[in-house]
Amino acid sequence: MKGYIIKRGLTWTFQLDIGKDPITGKRLRKSVGGFKTKKECENALQQLLLDIQNFNTTGGIDERFSSIVQNSSL
Repeated sequence: MKGYIIKRGLTWTFQLDIGKDPITGKRLRKSVGGFKTKKECENALQQLLLDIQNFNTTGGIDERFSSIVQNSSL
């Protein structure tokens, strides 16, 4: 997975590529925003990527992503 950091207005947001839709072939992305500094956003993205990497389940990526975001300190 790969993440991107962008500035939206006064806050920072990261977008995470989570693969392609098997039906349409379009990219699937999730985003989390509202960070006051770029560094906060970078740290949250890195932590989320590590959590996803360490979270080994057979569930779909949406289930894992939702579970990790709810349980993380974002």
